[in-house]
Amino acid sequence: EASRYIRQSNVKQPVIIAMTANALPEDREACLQAGMNDYISKPINLELLVEKLREAADKKTAKPAKKLVSKA
Repeated sequence: EASRYIRQSNVKQPVIIAMTANALPEDREACLQAGMNDYISKPINLELLVEKLREAADKKTAKPAKKLVSKA
């Protein structure tokens, strides 16, 4: 819900990376549909986390991975 709010606001858009214990493909898709830029499942792989953070740091403007789907 927080990522949807941030994406719909007029503030500078941060990069949002989901970190969750849910590892099913539909869980990843739900995170991306909510406006998150990327997804990491637990247990955390340190190398993957560093890679995702480096990718995020390289982006000048964050954009959601996919169009938001309203929960209305």
